[in-house]
Amino acid sequence: MESLSISFIIPALNEAENIGNTIKSIQYFMIKTGLDYEIIVIDNGSQDATVEIVKNLGVQVSVHVGGTIGHLRNIGADKAKGKVLIFLDADVVLTEHWGHQIHFVNDMLCNREKLFDWFALCTTRKQ
Repeated sequence: MESLSISFIIPALNEAENIGNTIKSIQYFMIKTGLDYEIIVIDNGSQDATVEIVKNLGVQVSVHVGGTIGHLRNIGADKAKGKVLIFLDADVVLTEHWGHQIHFVNDMLCNREKLFDWFALCTTRKQ
C-alpha cells in the first residue's frame, strides 16, 4: 500500500529551550513508523541558539524576520514536499499515542474508500 509523505512545519522565535525536544520527538516517532517525512523550521530571527540547535539536529531551517506566525507557516508550506502538512509549535512534543495514531491516519488517507466509509459512520448530514 502507498504511504504518506509528511512535512512537519514549525515556526520559531527564540525557542532554544524547546526546539530540540520538539524535533527529537518527531524524529523518534517517525523513524519508528518508516514513513517518509521532513521537518522544516521557519525562524523569525531568533537571538538565541534556536537556529544552531535546529541545524545540529540535521533539520532544514530558513530565517524570515518580521513575519506573523501565519506568514511563517505559509513559507513552510511553500517549501514542503510532503502530501500531508502538520503544523506544530516549537514547544510541542509528540506522545506515544501520536506515534500509534499516525498509522491509522496513513491507512485512512491512503485508502480513500475506507476513509469515506469511516467518515460516513462518524458524521451525519442535516436534512
